[in-house]
Formats: sequence, structure tokens, C-alpha cells
Amino acid sequence: MLTATATPPGDWDPSQKAVILSAVSSRLIVDAGPGTGKTAVACARLGHLVLAEDVRPSQTWMISFTRTAIAEIRARLHSYIGDAAFAVKVATVDAHAWAIHSGYDATASLTGSYEENIGRVLALVEGDDDVIDYLRNVEHLIVDEAQDLVGQRADLVEAIISRLDSSCGVTVFADEAQAIYGFSEDEDCSASKKPEELLERLRSNPAYRFDAAALDTIHRTSAKGLRSIFSEVRTAVLGGRGDGDGLFARIRQSIANYADGDDLKPTELGLDTLAAGSLVLFRTRPEALLTSQFCQIPHSLRLSGYGGNLPPWLAICFHDWLQTFMARDEFMGRWASRVEHGSPPGYGPDEAWAKLVRLGGSADGSLEMARLRRALARRSAPVELATAEFGLPGPVIGTIHASKGREADSVLLLASDDREFKSVEDEEEETRVLFVGSTRARLSLKVGKAIKYPGSTRVDSIPLIRWHVVRSRGCTPSSGSCRRTAVAAFPPSS
Repeated sequence: MLTATATPPGDWDPSQKAVILSAVSSRLIVDAGPGTGKTAVACARLGHLVLAEDVRPSQTWMISFTRTAIAEIRARLHSYIGDAAFAVKVATVDAHAWAIHSGYDATASLTGSYEENIGRVLALVEGDDDVIDYLRNVEHLIVDEAQDLVGQRADLVEAIISRLDSSCGVTVFADEAQAIYGFSEDEDCSASKKPEELLERLRSNPAYRFDAAALDTIHRTSAKGLRSIFSEVRTAVLGGRGDGDGLFARIRQSIANYADGDDLKPTELGLDTLAAGSLVLFRTRPEALLTSQFCQIPHSLRLSGYGGNLPPWLAICFHDWLQTFMARDEFMGRWASRVEHGSPPGYGPDEAWAKLVRLGGSADGSLEMARLRRALARRSAPVELATAEFGLPGPVIGTIHASKGREADSVLLLASDDREFKSVEDEEEETRVLFVGSTRARLSLKVGKAIKYPGSTRVDSIPLIRWHVVRSRGCTPSSGSCRRTAVAAFPPSS
């Protein structure tokens, strides 16, 4: 346990400690570049407030961006403050919005459009006395990945901050060099779609009284080239705003100069040599799907917009079990014979059993299968078991957007090298996408050129299969008697 004057355990650098130990009522916008320990500091900040400053856990909020990040934050918080972590309100913007909506609107439902639902919550925050009183009881608010909050989500977070008591502290973490949320990973961005960011609003309004802070030490990697990307290239990305012509090409060349190799070819990635968990990143879904199609080894596929997924060992263990309950010994036997040498996750059978019991345990310690099935059938996969990708353990093939916030020892990054842009804003957006992809690595980064597709990049337009029609005598294309041979449009990627 921590003493009342201690920070949560960890080897904190001075910039991290300054944020962690800031006064309860401080309002900070923390510039947190890749590898500077943002998530650890955010959790340690909450831990310090609860243990050393007597902030009530139930009156502390944390707004994060994804359910995966929330699961990690909750685990870290529990290691710092024990069971008090369960009282801290850690959730996405949408989950916080629904908590307000369902708690203070008797007619609340999710039947309307996203805009309508958020609009109703905004109206409550701005004009409902009970909601305003509820928000004034919050003692500290932490906002993660604030650079990604735009549009109605930014409206809502700003409205919440405006209703907090003047003594309530707010800690906002952001990296504007990684601001890419809200644009399709399969299409070029459009400057006309870019709304005003939350950070611009918070900085420009003195009534919010935010001060600036920064995490200035890179901890993720000791590799010289990667450290240069995390610092020097990031500075160039931030300094290139409004710079215009050539920014993307300059940043791409800088990343290539600092990478461990810059000659990757989409058809010669050597995926069979990569360690499990290595990231193979593309700009669009079609590129990732094509590489996955021809990958001959076990691997995972990570695409944004698909939510959490259930691990394959569930089906392997339970697909033929028809009884009402399953005992622990039966599960352990199935794990040993079916999972251990086939597709084991990153944890063992004891942890897997504990996860299952939390979802579907019965009073006698066995699994109640009907209860477990109901839990697994939820629209959103249970956080206890959800994975960020489809497939089996091995390299992770995916898009830059879907891998934001995640990291790996080894990263292969394939991106265009000679893009044309409609506007300065478009070029800046694509430059930030490229930067995000380059900062996922802990030990090694290799870069290369992506395959270019003519025309649309929609998934259903990819030339995955090329059909050759072999005509026999008397055959016509419309007769149905022609023999067709499918030939891969591209050779295998490994």
C-alpha cells in the first residue's frame, strides 16, 4: 500500500512526477508524445489523488477513447489503489453520455440517430438542474486522447467541463501530432469535414483556466532511430502545420532515414520470420485484407470499426459441450488437449477459467453454460475476454487507424511515397496518419511502399481474384459452359 505522501510505485521522471503531484484543483493540458508514459501517468495521477489527497473514487471520472484502453486503465488503477479502482468512473465519451442520458431522462432510448442521442445529453448538461448538480460533485476529471475529440463529442466534453465546480481539477492528455480520429481509413480525408478540435476551445477560453504541461522523456524505446522519430520527426510534424507543399514526402523520407530498413515490398514481407504480436500496418483496409488473404501462417487481422472480438479458444473448448454445467477439471482437460498446442492466447488456463467464472460462474464454482452463453452473446464482446483482432496468435496485420494506441516490438509499415493532395489540410492529416504508424514500434521499424490500386479503394473493388475464361469449342461467355480458372492477382506475401 502507498503512504499518504507517496506517488504510485514507478520510476517517474521529473516531468511525469510534476503532473502526478499537481494540486487537486489544477487544470492541465498535458502534451504527451509517443512513448512518454501517458497512460501510466494518467493512472498514477488518479491513484495519487485518491490515496494522498482524499479524493473520493466515486467522484473521479476518466474519459478514454476505446474499450480496450479502458480495460488497460482499470487494470493499472487496480494495481495502484486496489478495489477502490472499481468506483472510479472510467468509460468512453459515449458511455458517460449514456449514463447521464439514462439516469436523468425517463424517456431515454437508443432508437434515435447518434446526433439525436448526443443532442439530448447536451441539452441535459446545459439545462437540467439535477444533471448540473451531479456534475458539480465531480472532484477530478481526466480526459485521454483529447486531440481525437471533435464534433459532437468535443461539444459534450466541453459542456461537461463548463459545468464542473470551480474547485474541480481537470487533467487533459493529448498529442496533436497523432490527431487522426474521425477520417475514414479507406478514403482520403477532406479538409471541409474537419471540425474545430476540443483543445482549441479549451486553450482559447480563459474561463476554463488551463495551464500547459508536457511529458518530455521517451521511455518506450532505447533504439536511436526510433527515439529520433518520436522526437525530431514529431517536432517536424507539429511545425509543418500550414506549411503546405511537400510535408508528407519530407516526413516520409525522415521516417525512412531513421528506420531499420526502407525497402519492404508488399509481396516479400517475410511474415513467417516475425514474432507473435508484431504489427504489419497499412493505410487502408484493402491492403491489409489482401495481405491477410495470402498469408500462409497463423496471424491476426485488426481493422477499426469492428469492436471487440472473442478469442477462438472459446469455440475450440465449448463447441461440442451440450451439458448444463462444466466443472473446472473438465475445462482444464479440454484446454490441455485442444488449446495448449493449437491456438493459446497470451494467458494460461487458470486465468482463462477465472475470466469465464466472472462471466458465467455458478454458486458451486462450476460454469453455468446458459449464463455464459448470454454473456458471450452481448452486442459488445465482454471486456474480460475481448480481443482487438480476429484470428490466431501470430503477426498482426492491420491498418494504422486500428492500431493507434497500441505498440509492438517489431513493426512493418507500408505506405505511399508520392501522394497528391487536394489541400494543405489533407496533406497534414495524411502526414499525421503516417507518423502514428511509425511510432507503434518499441525495438524495430521497417518501412516500404504500399501497392497502389487504380480507382476506388472500397473493399469490394479490390482485384483479389483474377478470372481467366478458358473457352472450349462452341462456348460463349453467356452460355455457362465455359471453364473458369481463378488465379491470384498478386503472389503470396510471405
